Amino acid sequence: MVCKTVHEGPSSSTISGSRQPDAADMQVDGEPYVPGTPGCDDIDEPEPWDMEDIELKDTLEVEKVLSQPAKPNEVPFEKIKSNPIASGNSLDIPNFGKADLVERIARFETDHKENSESRAGKERQPDHRKDRRFNAPYQKQDDRGAQWSKEKRRFVQELGHAQTENRTLQRMNEELERELRGAREALAREQARRQEDRRLLDTRGKELRDTQMFLTKANTYSFAEIKDMVEGLNSEVLQIAAMMVDEFDCKGKDMGMGDEFEDLTAAVMQTRKILGEPMVRLLQDHKDRDMHIEVVQKSIQANLVNAASHFISCWSSNSPMSGVFQDMYHHIRTSKNPAVAGRWRAMTREVTKYVLDTSFDEGFSWFLLESLRDVLHVAGWSSTDTEKRMIEKFGDRLNVLVALVKKLDKAIGEGITSRDLDVLMVEAGAQFDPSYMNAVEDGSGPIACSCELGLMVVTTEEARAECLLKVGVVYISSFETH
Repeated sequence: MVCKTVHEGPSSSTISGSRQPDAADMQVDGEPYVPGTPGCDDIDEPEPWDMEDIELKDTLEVEKVLSQPAKPNEVPFEKIKSNPIASGNSLDIPNFGKADLVERIARFETDHKENSESRAGKERQPDHRKDRRFNAPYQKQDDRGAQWSKEKRRFVQELGHAQTENRTLQRMNEELERELRGAREALAREQARRQEDRRLLDTRGKELRDTQMFLTKANTYSFAEIKDMVEGLNSEVLQIAAMMVDEFDCKGKDMGMGDEFEDLTAAVMQTRKILGEPMVRLLQDHKDRDMHIEVVQKSIQANLVNAASHFISCWSSNSPMSGVFQDMYHHIRTSKNPAVAGRWRAMTREVTKYVLDTSFDEGFSWFLLESLRDVLHVAGWSSTDTEKRMIEKFGDRLNVLVALVKKLDKAIGEGITSRDLDVLMVEAGAQFDPSYMNAVEDGSGPIACSCELGLMVVTTEEARAECLLKVGVVYISSFETH
């Protein structure tokens, strides 16, 4: 941009000093003047000190001309070139009259004086043009556009700040989400580990409990308690036998032919297996009524004791399976620790005897009824109403007997694990042994039957048996001498 420069001569300085600034003074090539605009601050306007140098130079030139002598044949002053300095020639003063020269000098001095006064006044007064040039306010522009531009810049700046902050928050959020995912994964792993540890702990705890059950030697019952149970069972057997003899007293009769004879034959065979031939022969002998009643009572006792012993000794209601378990236990008892063998026995008997066969109690009750019916049938009582009367009169007492036998069986088979306990019975025809037999009646010779259960304990280490309660036996001769 090129700034417009206005040069004023000395004669117009006064006029320019008195003239008010107009819009043209504030224009630079038709544009408003703005302070600091490149090119506008370098306006080629002479300063007061520059004007003094110019005027001094002019004065020296004039004096130089006046000091030179006039030359003849010079052309008039008016014919000198209008711009000798621009033409490159030296300044030559024309030779005109002295009066004209004096007049010109006087006019020059007057103009010089006026210019000096004007410059002096101008120096005393402030430079309004310079003030206008440097202190002029901005020309008013479109305020709404400037305001919108300013607001736009502010909005853009705020938007940039918001976007930067948003990106920062997004990065922080992503980092927190990663940390949260890591924490959740760690928590899931820890929970899985804890669950696995808990499962393993339960498994190990169960194994330890099972091992403790195998290795512990603590017994649920003492030997004295088991002995009391056996004595209580013998007492209950004695009472039931006495009550049955009283109920069926003087009601016996000889059996006839036909179906009753066949039933009698089966009863005799079954009773012979349990009591033996001597007791069957005595049951069928009705010559001595008192002796016959005594034989019937001892036979009932022997039959109930034999049923209880068979129930306690077996491992299952299935005879072949029971024999298999007995053989297995015999092998384990001779090869393993007594505590381990005892725990195996307890757990096995619990399952095979009471879990797999839930009707074992009912089957044992019917076995007692059939055994008693056979004894009474062999003794001469009618079989048509014997079973019915026994259920009506002795059903409750037989249930009590079954409960006592079951309790004794659990105590011996499951409650005692350190040693092996077993009930004792003596077969018919055996000889009397005072070490584990007790004669209920006086006599001698072979044993007729066992009317009371005995109890013995077997020590595996020493391979010997110790009798805790002797078996109550009756001699055959006791009935013959009665």
